[in-house]
Amino acid sequence: MRNAALLSSLVLLGGCAGFGKLAGDGMSFPGSNPNAPGGEAENLRRARGEAAVELPILPAAGNLWPGPPAPLPTLGDVSKDRGRLGDGLPADAGGAELPEGGSMSAGEQAEIRGGVQDFSSGGLPSAVRDDAAHYGAGQRAATIVIPNGDGTSTIIAPDGTVRTVKDSPTTPR
Repeated sequence: MRNAALLSSLVLLGGCAGFGKLAGDGMSFPGSNPNAPGGEAENLRRARGEAAVELPILPAAGNLWPGPPAPLPTLGDVSKDRGRLGDGLPADAGGAELPEGGSMSAGEQAEIRGGVQDFSSGGLPSAVRDDAAHYGAGQRAATIVIPNGDGTSTIIAPDGTVRTVKDSPTTPR
């Protein structure tokens, strides 16, 4: 009876789509390691102790190494090339050059000379009115209490005096 139940359960499980995964993960042959990684890579064959085909490293044809680097320019080369600044410019970069004694204008206005605006004409006021009292009104009546976390609090009074007081327990013990 047990054999028939086992056979019928295997037939029923065989009809399920995931039976192959179940059988592959949960069943193994005697002597095999069910926890061994699966695969046929060269390193896995070596880990299992099987022979792996090793291809020799053959030399490549031709010279693979680059030639010697270009020599660094000397100070004489640098000073000689300094006079030829236009060599790096494109061919169509020609145009009218600034005449001798001329000046460049970058859209400057009349009151700006050399990129600096002259304020000596008295365009700015000499004093700025103080509006601090207007913005601080109505906030002078409250004190600021800062708890220090060690059983004391720092109190800042409306007149600016600062004092530290010991906190009173809020709940009786």
